[in-house]
Amino acid sequence: MSLLSCGSNAHGQLASGSLEDSNRFQRCSFFGHPSGILPPNTNRVLDIACGANHTLILLEVIDEATGLAIQLWGCGDGRAGQLGPSYMSDVQRNGGLSSVFHQLEIPLGGDPSRRYIYKHVAAAWETTYITFSSPGHSDILISMGADDFGDLGIGGLKRRGKGPNAASIFHNVSFDHLHIHGKSLKDASLTIESLCSGQHHAVVHLRAAWADSSVTTFLAGWGSSRHGQLGQIINSDGRPALFAPTPRILFLSQADDAVVSSALGSQHSAFLLASGRVLGWGSDKKGQIGQISELADVRIVGCTWNGTYAVVSGFYPVELPFAPPTRAVKGIACGTEHVLVSLQSGAEMGVWGWGWNEHGNLGLGTTADVGRPAKIWPHAVSSYTGRVAGIWAGSGTSWIYSTE
Repeated sequence: MSLLSCGSNAHGQLASGSLEDSNRFQRCSFFGHPSGILPPNTNRVLDIACGANHTLILLEVIDEATGLAIQLWGCGDGRAGQLGPSYMSDVQRNGGLSSVFHQLEIPLGGDPSRRYIYKHVAAAWETTYITFSSPGHSDILISMGADDFGDLGIGGLKRRGKGPNAASIFHNVSFDHLHIHGKSLKDASLTIESLCSGQHHAVVHLRAAWADSSVTTFLAGWGSSRHGQLGQIINSDGRPALFAPTPRILFLSQADDAVVSSALGSQHSAFLLASGRVLGWGSDKKGQIGQISELADVRIVGCTWNGTYAVVSGFYPVELPFAPPTRAVKGIACGTEHVLVSLQSGAEMGVWGWGWNEHGNLGLGTTADVGRPAKIWPHAVSSYTGRVAGIWAGSGTSWIYSTE
């Protein structure tokens, strides 16, 4: 199996071993292991999260003592604390190499018998969000990094800047101040079903269970909100609030049409419902939400900074250079301004992409923008092969996880 990346790399966020942009896919490296090779005990790549210049990855690994375990690794810029309290010192101790993945340790403290494990990871511009789970206990959500628009979810503008002091702190994001149907979430057991982030706002899908056996699922969000991407938040002067500094309830899921997933752009949010409908909130200056409410039978939704993409049964508005019925859409990954799609035809799985390509983030060997879908994997400029098992896209970066 292999993990490959391409695109913007000024801070080593591609984990390719250099600080140079790459317009071709290259194998990622992990500190302490041979160059270009996943750690030998890796079972699979679970998720990748990309900020402006930092990257995090969740690996499922085979542990001889416990069976399967989950590890968190990171690379790139950690000066704002977005890669945890010890990342910068670890990089310096290991030769100053930020261009390979380093295993991250987040010391939660508390009762060690609870054995919290990594569950979800997401990244905003210079902020990271991580959820932890432990059987029989509420999930924990932490944030770390920059707080320019209330990104941390802890009250807003608590600290700015970069360097050792900024990088030494992480924060617990609390939902204790929220109430649903008159009941405090402080008294509930919370399960975080999903976590996603835009450039400066975040949304979590939670399940709250109380001692009286009542259960409610809902969405909560915080961060940048001036364009209505977190709903209408009005200040006392009648103007839209610039940001929501702590989590607020966005809406409660309906039992007959629950929220399936969320996708966030720079100034808008999209919510996919079980019925196949999509709700759009926020700015529509680029037409990013104006018509999505008219769609039906949506299976997947994703957002670039200023666009929304939906996989709809039997409908292909994107001009794919082949007869649509011959391939099935298996996944979509939206970066800041480019898109990847994995398509299956029989036993063959390929990746196609389009959009902004200034840093070579489409892996085609050029830096020219691509206006229509082009085949990325397999491609003649890449010597790598393998079956695609996952795709991700970030801020001018693209990622392919293949099994060989």
